[in-house]
This record gives sequence, structure tokens and C-alpha cells, in this order.
Amino acid sequence: MDRTLSLDEVQKHQTVHDCWIALHGKVYDITAFLALHPGGKAILLKNAGKDASDAFDSFHPVEIIDEYLKKDQIIGSFTAEQTERTSNSEGSSNGSPESTSPGLDPAVPPVSHILSISEMEHYAMKKLSPKAISYYASGTDDEVTKVGNGNIFRSILLRPRVFVDCTRCSLSTTILGNKVGMPIYVSPAAMAKLAHPVGEAGIAAACSKFQALQIISKNASMSPSVIVKAGPDATFAWQLYVLKDIEATERTLAQIRATPQIKFIVLTLDAPFPGKREADERFKMAEVAGGAPPQVWGTESGLTWKKTLAWLSKHTSLPIVLKGIQTHEDAYAATLFPSVKGIIISNHGGRALDTTMTPVQVLLEIRKFCPQVFDKIDVLIDGGVKRGTDVVKTLALGAKGVGIGRAALYSLAVGGQTGVERALQILADETVTAMRLLGVERVDQLNPRHINTDGLQAQLFSGSSGLEEFPSSIARIYNPVWVADWYGRTWHIFFGCLGVCIGTIVTSLATSLPMFIGGRFILSFAATCAHTSAPLYLVEISPAAYRGTIAGMYNIFYNVGSILATSAVYACHLHLGDKGDLDWRIPLWLQMVCPGLVCLLIKFFPESPRWLVAKDRHDEAKNIIATYHTNGDLDHPLFSGNNIISYYLPIMLSGVGITDTNTKLILNIVYSVIGWVFSTAGSRLHDIVGRRKMLITTTAGMTVCLAIVAGCSAGYTDYGNTTASTVRIVFIFVFGAVFSAGFTPMQPIYPAEVVSNKMRAKAMGTFKLTAGAAGFLNTFVGPIALSSIGYWFYVFFVAWDSFEIAFMYFFFVETKGFTLEELDEIFEAKNPRNASLQAKKRQTQIMREGAGPA
Repeated sequence: MDRTLSLDEVQKHQTVHDCWIALHGKVYDITAFLALHPGGKAILLKNAGKDASDAFDSFHPVEIIDEYLKKDQIIGSFTAEQTERTSNSEGSSNGSPESTSPGLDPAVPPVSHILSISEMEHYAMKKLSPKAISYYASGTDDEVTKVGNGNIFRSILLRPRVFVDCTRCSLSTTILGNKVGMPIYVSPAAMAKLAHPVGEAGIAAACSKFQALQIISKNASMSPSVIVKAGPDATFAWQLYVLKDIEATERTLAQIRATPQIKFIVLTLDAPFPGKREADERFKMAEVAGGAPPQVWGTESGLTWKKTLAWLSKHTSLPIVLKGIQTHEDAYAATLFPSVKGIIISNHGGRALDTTMTPVQVLLEIRKFCPQVFDKIDVLIDGGVKRGTDVVKTLALGAKGVGIGRAALYSLAVGGQTGVERALQILADETVTAMRLLGVERVDQLNPRHINTDGLQAQLFSGSSGLEEFPSSIARIYNPVWVADWYGRTWHIFFGCLGVCIGTIVTSLATSLPMFIGGRFILSFAATCAHTSAPLYLVEISPAAYRGTIAGMYNIFYNVGSILATSAVYACHLHLGDKGDLDWRIPLWLQMVCPGLVCLLIKFFPESPRWLVAKDRHDEAKNIIATYHTNGDLDHPLFSGNNIISYYLPIMLSGVGITDTNTKLILNIVYSVIGWVFSTAGSRLHDIVGRRKMLITTTAGMTVCLAIVAGCSAGYTDYGNTTASTVRIVFIFVFGAVFSAGFTPMQPIYPAEVVSNKMRAKAMGTFKLTAGAAGFLNTFVGPIALSSIGYWFYVFFVAWDSFEIAFMYFFFVETKGFTLEELDEIFEAKNPRNASLQAKKRQTQIMREGAGPA
């Protein structure tokens, strides 16, 4: 750039095919940039061939030029002395919204006389131009979300406490580890100069007075360095949009690195596409200088959790906050990425998608489904706050900070810096008053007991998020399997399966959450009855030589059912996801197919001969044994004979970056198939190798797998090692295979083999009660442990499995090949373990001698 251009020369380039513009002493060729300009090309063409510095400065900081225009676009230099700036001669005729005059307006009282945020908004409407109002105040479509953001607070009631000393009250708190004077912060407020000439610097100075947080908008009308200089005692964050021009975004991040007052990055995600804001369209805001912010026109729409956060972490060491979280699923997903230290629940002020949930409803959803989020990251909220009671209600739900956006701009329009100070003072005073009447001294003392949200419960998301496991676990804890001793094993199985069918009907037809939970309780209670009597029946009716294989085959059908269930869910999600609620109701209906078949057929099967003997029906028992064991010969001698991984596989997959629903469902199917194959093989191996050897060996294998999973989890979590994450997934599936071979076949068999005939039903009931209690803990304690201690949860199970190996070696009895009556004799010995091993040696020796030469 070594030539100086005259005004006449610049004016020759004013067309869409050849467009130059002068800005701050430099002439730029912006022909290629016309189509990329966030505010549209019309405003650029209007100022083409002119010195547009003043028009530019009305809305943008000087630094943004270097962000969007490259050095090779500079044609030469241009001095203002050559001509008066065109923008000065045209005044406000450039089509931009008129800025609010800082002078006195007789229609607006002194800011000290304004008593509420709503009143501040009322007077701001008198000062702002219609075009500025359309930009600040507009919402999308019918503005249901915009209005709902504020109205939702009326449905939350406060619960004041009495006889509490409320003489002291402090609003001081921390946000992402930064001490601030109040939990109220200023949200990203674009183009503040539209409201008042002091712009974002006036907001910063007001925040400094209260030691508050200001998130500087990416589309601020002033440079970050000017803004932070105006607020020496304020805390600052920077709003970031990832633009399609990724290099421009990286240049912005480089600029932020040079501003130490900025403490964290707020990555905004709630407006990847422009919403239909009719007020903006009416005033043709797309043609206004800066009128359509970059997030509408230039934001990259291909952002993903893993790719985008990994890229951002390479370009900044600052903590990352995600703005625009609108579901509990995304809130939970944010906790899985170490670089994310906070989220802002926001729907872009109702300016993106209409009829979405309000931030308050999302807060309630998080508290309902994944409250551990509040312990992992800071949760902030943005939208609809106009009263101190709104602030208190939000903090009581778990938020660390409450943002105001429009309120800051309106108060800026009314009184500049003084107006923003007054708005913050109003909210601070109202918040302190509410806290004192509630009986709290500090903001961290606010909790859900201070509010009543019953009026909102019906509006919350009612889909599945692990809640259905609650009634299942409770039902399993109470299990009347011992009634099978009263009326027989087959009748107990029949009534259990019948109950499953009834529970399925109730859940499938459920129209409310209580009805669904009630159906789940019926289903789980009945299923527990059925699947405790079924293995009992198989153990008692099977020949000793094949008992492990036959009874072991029973539990492998858990994997068959899992394959059918996960495949059905995947197919329905894939093909019926847009057909209302069919994608989850059809899999529910399918639950009654197999139990229905059992109901129809079970009474055609013989009763347990052991139960018949216990009821003194010896002849019936003898005939059954003769019919099914000895081909009708009454004189036959008859002497021969994973829980943490399966529960939390989806969560573990999320922990290594697999978040796609379809991928998770497919991997669940694969996991189930592997379990079925290995449990089928294991059911036979137990009768070949023996119970003790199989259980000890497979437990050792599980211990090794979990140790590898723990190590790989540490490598991925602490160092971001993607290879470690791949190895972790592999060994999750290896663990499932080992568990299925060793434990799945034995779960219904071994507890029934090691007790006497009279105690067998009661022992199985005790076993199921213990399993139900363990399931209850897995359901509710497991997620908390996984989110709190991460891979150390697996280390705990490594230690536990190691203990199990030692316990099995010293105490477990070998039951392979013995009749149940022979096992009764073994357990009468002083040391049943040694007695079983000695008996097995004698049995093996007898069989070898019998197989030798005559």
C-alpha cells in the first residue's frame, strides 16, 4: 500500500462488481466481501466510493475492520483532508437507526424517580427510534417465547420464613471462580450505541460500581479495550460466535488473549439460523449498518460438541461457557467436556425459535433429571428477569447468576451510565428485600425449599431419563417369591407374567407421568415374581448332569430380550420419530408378547417334583421324574449329573465423545448380541469346567477389563487421548463378554443350588431382594458417582472384584454334577468348600474307573 487515492478515484468504484470504500485513512476493495457482510450488501453499496468512517464508527469498533477485511484488500491510503467525510454531510440519512439523544427529554423523569424495570422500559420506548425499538424489542413469530420468559415467574410462589435474623444480607457471590458483587450480570447486548452514545462503555462503568459481570457482545459498537477500561472494578467475559470465516474467529480470539480483563469465553449457540423477526423485517434491518448481527448471517452451522470444543480449546486457555442450552440433555452433555466450566440457559430472548421452553422450565428439567449438573459446572440463566423476586426464584432453582439484556439497553437509553446504575440498583434492592423476607443472608443459602413450583410441574418434559427405573427398583425390593411354596412354581410364574401384561397395558396407554409410574410398578413387581420362580423351577426339574446348561440357558434370554428391545427402540426411533409418540409407545406394547405366550403355555408344563415332594405328593413327583428324566423307567438309579457396564453404557459412551442417539442404540444392540453369544457358551461351560473355576476366572478377567477401562478413562479425561477412548470402548465390550460367560448363566442357578429344598424359595426371594436393593443403588448412586469421581468409580469396582476373587476361592462350593440332595449332604459338612472339592475328586475317580478296561 504505497499510493494515495483521491476522492474522485474512489468514487469510480461504487457497483456490486467493483466496490471500494474508505475507512480511517485506508481504501479497501470490498467487492468480494459484499456477499459476506453480516448486515447485507445494501448498506455497503450506499457508502461505497465515500469516506464512511463516521457511519462505521456509529456502530462498530475500529478493530473489527482487521477481523473481516484482509490486508490484500487494501488498495491504498486516503486522507480525510481531501474532502469532508460523506457521512458528516448526510447525517443520519444513511438508513441507520437514529441514536438516542443524550439531552433531556421532558417526557422522561429523572432516573432516580423510576421505580421498576418495567417503568424503565416504558420510558425507553419514548426515547428510542422505531427502528432501534424493532431491533432491541422484537421477538420471533408470535413472540410466545419472549413473553413467556417473563410470565413464567408468576407461576413460582415464594415460601417466606419467620423468626429469622435478617439484619444482614449480602449479594456477593462467585461466577466461574470470579468474585462479583451481585449475582445479576449484563448479558451480551449488541450495538449499545443505538441506545446512547456512551454505548457499552457506559454499561461497563455501571457494572464497575456494583462489581458486577458484563458479557461483552460480539457485535458491540465499541472495542473490547475501550469497554474494559471504562469498568476497572467490573468482571468481563467475551461473547463468541464461530463464523463461517473461521480465520476471522481465530483473529478475534487472538485479540481477546491480549485483553487480560476478560475472564472467560461465552460460546453462543442459540441462534445458528435467523429467526423470523417481523419487526426487523418491517423496518428492513438487514439493510442497516450492523443491523443484522453476525450470528444471523455468518455463523457456522456445522458445530459439534467434540469438534468445536476441541478447536476452541486450542485457541484459548480461558474457561468456556456455552450460551443457548435449552434442554437437560445438552446441560448434562456439557459436563462431559473438561474445558466447559459453565452454561447459560437462554433462548436468545425469544429471538430465534418461538414456542420453546423458557429458561426457568429448563432449570426445573435439569433439577428433575440430572441435578448433578449444578455440582459440576456453573449454571447461569438469561431471559425475562424484571424483578428481584425473579432473581431470587432463579437462584433458588440452582442458578449462579441471572442475566439482563434488554433491561440494560433500555436503562442505557433512558439515562446512559446513570440509567444502567439505576436499573442495577433497583434489582439489587428488590433482591435483598426478597432474601430478607425469605430468611436468608447469602445468595448461596437459597434453595428449592424457598419456592413452590407445583404450578409448573405439568409443563415439564415427561419423556424417559432413567426415571422409569425407580419403580422397578422399589418393586424388586419387595418380592413375595416364598408364596411359590404355597401354590407351586408354575402358578407363580403364570400370575407374574399376567401381571407383566397388565402393567404393559397401563404404561402403554399412560396419559400422565403418575399413570406411567404406576404401570411400571405393576410391571416390575409382577416381572420380579415371574423371574424368581422361573429359574427356581428350572433348577428343580433339570437332571443334575445338565442343570447348569438348562437353567443357565434361562438367563441368556435376558440378552435375547435386550437385543429385541434395543432393536425395536432403534427401528421406531429411526422410522417413527416424527409420528407423535409411537416411537416410544410401540416398544412398550412389545413387552407383553413373550409374557403373554408364557401365560398361555405354562400350565401345560409339569410342576416341580421337589415342590411336590415338599407337599407330600411323592407319587406325582416320581412319575414326573420317570417321564422326563428316565424315559418312564421308575427304577432308574439317577446318580449322574455386569451390572455397572450394562446400566450405564450410554453414559460411558457419552464420556468418550459418542453422543449421537442412533450410534448409541446400535452399540447397545451390539453389546446385547455379544452378551447373548457368550452367555450361551458360558451356560454349557459351567457344566464342563465347573462353577468355581468359571466364576473365579471370569471375575479375574472382569477385574483386568475394568482396570484397563479406568486407565483409558483417565487418559481421555485428563489428557484428551482419543486412542485411549477407543481402547476403553473395546474393553467395555470385552468386559460384557466375560461377564456374560461367567455370571449371566449362574445368577439364577448358584443361589438355588446352595440351599436346601425347603429353603430354596425363600433363599431365591432373599437373593432377588438383595439384587433389587443393588439395582436401586446402581440406578441412583451410580450416576452421581460417575459424574462426581469419574474413572475412580471403575477403580472402586476393580478393588471390589479383587475382593470377590479371594472370597470365591476360600468359600465358594463346587456344585457341578451333584444332585440337589447330594449338595444338602455337602453343606452339612464342617467345611462345605473342602467337602465339595473332595466329593468332586471321588466322583471323577469313580467315572474314570468305570470308563477303564473290564
